[in-house]
Amino acid sequence: MENELMEALITRFPELEGKVKISAPLRVSVDWLPQETFLKVITWLHDEKKLTHGHNVIGTDEGDNLGFIYMISGEDQVIVILRTTAPKQAPRIPSLSGLYKCFILFERELCDLFGADVTGLPPGPRYPLPDNWPKDQWPLRKEWKPEKFDRQTMIYQGDSTPETAGAPAGNPASPGPATEGAAEVNAKTEALLQTVELDEEARAAAAFVNQPLPGEAASDNAPETAAKHPNSENLITVPIGPQHPSLDEPSTFTITLEGEKVEGAVIGIGYNHRGLEKACESRSYVQDLYIIERVCGICSHAHTTAYCMCVEQLAGVTVPPRAEYIRLIVGEMERLHSHLLWLGVAGHEIGFDTLFMMSWRDRERVLDILTVLGGNRINYGINCLGGVRRDIDEGLAQEIHKTLDFLEAEIKYYLKLAETDSTLAARLAGVGVLSKEDCLLYGAAGPVARAAGISDDVRQIEPYGAYRDIPVRVITDEHADVFGRTLVRIKEMLESIRLIREALARLPEGPITVRVPRRIPAGEAIIRVEAPRGEDLHYLRSNGTDMPDRVRVRAPTECNWHGMQHMLEGGYLSDVPITIAAIDPCYSCTDRAISLRGHNSLSGQVLDWQQLRKYSLDWYRQRGIDPSGIDLADISAHTDGKE
Repeated sequence: MENELMEALITRFPELEGKVKISAPLRVSVDWLPQETFLKVITWLHDEKKLTHGHNVIGTDEGDNLGFIYMISGEDQVIVILRTTAPKQAPRIPSLSGLYKCFILFERELCDLFGADVTGLPPGPRYPLPDNWPKDQWPLRKEWKPEKFDRQTMIYQGDSTPETAGAPAGNPASPGPATEGAAEVNAKTEALLQTVELDEEARAAAAFVNQPLPGEAASDNAPETAAKHPNSENLITVPIGPQHPSLDEPSTFTITLEGEKVEGAVIGIGYNHRGLEKACESRSYVQDLYIIERVCGICSHAHTTAYCMCVEQLAGVTVPPRAEYIRLIVGEMERLHSHLLWLGVAGHEIGFDTLFMMSWRDRERVLDILTVLGGNRINYGINCLGGVRRDIDEGLAQEIHKTLDFLEAEIKYYLKLAETDSTLAARLAGVGVLSKEDCLLYGAAGPVARAAGISDDVRQIEPYGAYRDIPVRVITDEHADVFGRTLVRIKEMLESIRLIREALARLPEGPITVRVPRRIPAGEAIIRVEAPRGEDLHYLRSNGTDMPDRVRVRAPTECNWHGMQHMLEGGYLSDVPITIAAIDPCYSCTDRAISLRGHNSLSGQVLDWQQLRKYSLDWYRQRGIDPSGIDLADISAHTDGKE
């Protein structure tokens, strides 16, 4: 498949000779292209080769230029990686949201984090940076240093600021790059924009970002529906969030209603930002593992698995088979944990609190096993570069089998309940509909896509680790609504139980880790794994040092947000909570992209025992507490002054 696609590209575009290669199985990589050629190639791939699924858009700092990496695929699941650049002093790039609706959030990141001027992108609120973030500060440019930015005053200190390195997006500087003048680049970009026009779907996407398209009247933070609806005088707007009892994490949903029916919806995300991607650039590969594990509490093992596989691929090391089997076992236990948690949340959202209590009771059995194995209920710390940290002995294996026997009976009961309870089916069926065609259009992932009949599971499409030995039976459904997503998740739990049992039965002997060099050879890796919520895609670029040059984490929730407006509109206000919950949104996964400074002078330091002891005693004294009763001598004697 890869060969045929590569040959077709070169045949259609002879200038790509020598610039196209098969970088890995199911990967066709195209070298950096001028914007003119890039736009022609990606449009041809979309229209002629039907590569209509967008996976990711990644920004990079290439010195004098900004780099933009696009990942798309079609039904054969071959991911084509396309690259283009724009000069930092005039960083204009055409939006591809007219072709790929799921690129809207990704392109917003290019604007906020790199200062790109994505022309043609539907206007809207900022993402992922806060509204009061200075518009001339782009944290993922290499010259931007977090220690020089005062988060309280929003002022960047120092001589070398991003403002001197390039003009703010939308206001290009006059000198232009050394290779091509800014005015010439802008003229070419304007011409290119004529080839990618926004269609009706792109116009609908503008409502998603709470802003009108160019040439239309702006609204006062209200959906366009209110102004355009024939019965606009009967519409009311209901704001939900950012703090609301039904929301676990801050977000806003502005719902426009005619009576009880939802006529418009605006989603606002990006309230809790963290410095994960920027922080990874200034820490070692080992230190970054702990950062990546904290992208999400529920999917921490999936994220670290993808990250470790990136580093291991670049380092050229082979993980021991036993470690790969343990990764599978923990990954499927994590899926059980996630789906049981979701089932309880879904029950609570529709008033079925008995289901909430039962599923969360069962979830505790999974967390008990993970606690024994890793020491934590979440962020288990199992993965390490080159393998895993913890082994599974015979005693633990027996406990896992007992837990699986108990869970299997409970999950079969939940499945019977879902399939036979008419009240439950009536409450979920026809709610939050996202058809197969719309899932493909908006780039839906995981159970959301599989509930619409799309057999999209990375464990089967691109088997990794022990999944190469133990094939996955992909669970799909045709309901394309909340009911279908419920059935998919319940059945996936039964499949996870089967996979864990088989992995335990076939667990090979041998070591659980191999050594990975501290310095990783220069290169790039793109790894995707199947997290509980869907495809989790990691990009890592190394530069030959002990710290990565670029890390990009694209969690599945980022893909599933794009279809939310479509799922809400046409439904009822009472269905809004369960419709939102049905994608199992992880706000933590999408809020990961700005750098936070420490609040004290010890931030970032590694303390030995004596320094930590002194700091602790001083901390109590500063608060008027006498620490004399705290005797740490015994502990200090055992540490011998070591870290």
